[in-house]
Amino acid sequence: MPEIINVHSALPLNKQVEQYLRRLISQDEYRQGKMLPTELALSEELGVARNTICAAMDKLVREGLIERKKGVGTQVKRDPIVTELTRWQSFALEMGDKLELKEKKVAWVHADPPVAAELGAQANQRVCRLERLMYADGEPMVLLVDYFPPHLFIEDNETFDGALYRVLRDKYGVRPVKSCEQISALSGGPIGLKLQLPREGAILCRRRRVLDSTGRLVQLQTLYYRAERFVCQIDLN
Repeated sequence: MPEIINVHSALPLNKQVEQYLRRLISQDEYRQGKMLPTELALSEELGVARNTICAAMDKLVREGLIERKKGVGTQVKRDPIVTELTRWQSFALEMGDKLELKEKKVAWVHADPPVAAELGAQANQRVCRLERLMYADGEPMVLLVDYFPPHLFIEDNETFDGALYRVLRDKYGVRPVKSCEQISALSGGPIGLKLQLPREGAILCRRRRVLDSTGRLVQLQTLYYRAERFVCQIDLN
């Protein structure tokens, strides 16, 4: 039995296990995402009953220090990435340097009928679609999908290098000033696979209709966040 567990101590076993777990989760490898040992493995390692391990882990879960993921395991709960909705601004300005672009794809597609209608696209008219996958802490955190209406005349070979709204302003004269937004929840599916979520993993879906000063639509954007890592903070006066 490891010396950290002393059956003769006045300190209850579950408290001793709790202290051990607190030391364990302070280690860099676990703070960076490594799975904690299972309750069974800890029970065998420490030589105490599994329900004692469970009681100690439950306390850390209630404190928000660790989280259990069904079918995956238990991890240190990392700080959420907060996006504050106090005024409209571009996604890049909103998130600052919290996220890193890992994948980008530009394609000309036939959008689904509701999207095509909203963009003002004619039947069988292709529209420009931009998809970006952003990472944090070595994991995909948010998938952005943008559609641009035909009246912007996006070039066929556009790559959107650099800040998106700078490209739209400098090359296409677009100056977004307003965003109409809807927030909803999803689970799993193709989006979940791209975000590397378990089958029933929760997704925060944020849909933006971006307008210029004349009220003309210049961008349809949908952002799919890993719900367990994001907090949307809305300040209302």
